[in-house]
Amino acid sequence: MVSRDRVSRGIVSAHIFLACFMLAGCGSIFIGFTSNQGIPTTVTGNVVSSILVSINDRTGRPLTVTKVTLSNGGLANSFSFCGDQKARFPVGATVKVEFTSGIDCLPITDVVVLSS
Repeated sequence: MVSRDRVSRGIVSAHIFLACFMLAGCGSIFIGFTSNQGIPTTVTGNVVSSILVSINDRTGRPLTVTKVTLSNGGLANSFSFCGDQKARFPVGATVKVEFTSGIDCLPITDVVVLSS
């Protein structure tokens, strides 16, 4: 049989551990990962819009991204590429974009203008 004193100490220890675990998330500590970050994705489409915007990254710092909307077969998708990429996405052009996954934005590997 387990003594009451031992059970009480175990409960107090569990509460202290839980409190420390919860408080660790209150600061500016970020622990995360992106699976398969190095595998490139390729999309092709007609550039419907390309605008430069400023957002806050996951730590609250300002980050410049280029929001691009590509249309292909009647379906439109929007992407947030890292940095000022407007010159690589002329409106009305058909482009093929290769990029990798990112946390706050998508890093571009390559952009090819297929037709203007």
